[in-house]
Amino acid sequence: MNEDIVAYHRDFSDLPDEALVNAEETSIELGITKGTLANWRCQGNFDLPVTKIGRLRKYRVGDIRAFKYRNRKSA
Repeated sequence: MNEDIVAYHRDFSDLPDEALVNAEETSIELGITKGTLANWRCQGNFDLPVTKIGRLRKYRVGDIRAFKYRNRKSA
C-alpha cells in the first residue's frame, strides 16, 4: 500500500464525524475511484448522503463511517 494512502487513513480516523471531506478524499477512504463515487451519486443506488456547497460536493465523515459499517462483509 502506498505510504501516502496509509498516512491518509491514519489522518481520516482522527477527523470528527461532523467534518466534511471532498469526493477525492471520500473515494480514497472507500477504496473506489472518483468516477465510481460520481456514478453512485447520480444513480442513487447507495445510501451515502452528499452535501452540496456551491458547485462542490462534500461528504460528512460520520456518514462515510456509517456507510462502511453498513456495507461491511463478514467472513
